[in-house]
Amino acid sequence: LPVDTSPAIAHAVRRQRGALLTLVMAAASVQASHAMIYAFGTLHWRGQGLSGNAIGLLWSLGVLAEIVLFARLGPFVGTVGRGLACVALGGGAALVRFALMGLDPGFAGTLALQLLHGLSFGATHLGTIAAITGLAPRGARARWQGILTACNAGAMAAATMATGPLYGAFGAGGYFAMAGLGALGMLLALLAARRISQPQSREEGGETVLPS
Repeated sequence: LPVDTSPAIAHAVRRQRGALLTLVMAAASVQASHAMIYAFGTLHWRGQGLSGNAIGLLWSLGVLAEIVLFARLGPFVGTVGRGLACVALGGGAALVRFALMGLDPGFAGTLALQLLHGLSFGATHLGTIAAITGLAPRGARARWQGILTACNAGAMAAATMATGPLYGAFGAGGYFAMAGLGALGMLLALLAARRISQPQSREEGGETVLPS
């Protein structure tokens, strides 16, 4: 069948690509916000005098929160809107988690904050996959997955390189920069949601009809 090249469809395609790029940047920002805890979490906790068992408990709790979220939330994240909402939620969780980590909350506080890993990592990951699956044309989904993987890796590498000087200069205060990345990701996810919800992107029964 011939592809509709009308200005309305061309505009919708540009909007779709813009939303996808914004989504990828949002996801990369939120995932990169974990760079400092991955690079210096154990070192910092040892400096606070925590035992190996206590540190192991902190990491295990984060993984457990992630697993529980995948099991509970996964079946319900099946639309673009819900996916973008999850990315925004993940960014907000990263903002709260790492802003409070910057205050050096001690073992009990850190234990509670590790539960937010389920949102800051898990909700972001689930939401990104759902939104990309819904937004990307069928023939381009693998390509967009590759773009996402490359951007996540690049952002994480850059953030990890920055954490050395940050931790050296500010100690736990370096987490405030990670909170900023979470906030950026949240705002970008909301921007992507706004782009796909504008009236120009609604046609034929409320959904944009785009060439695959």
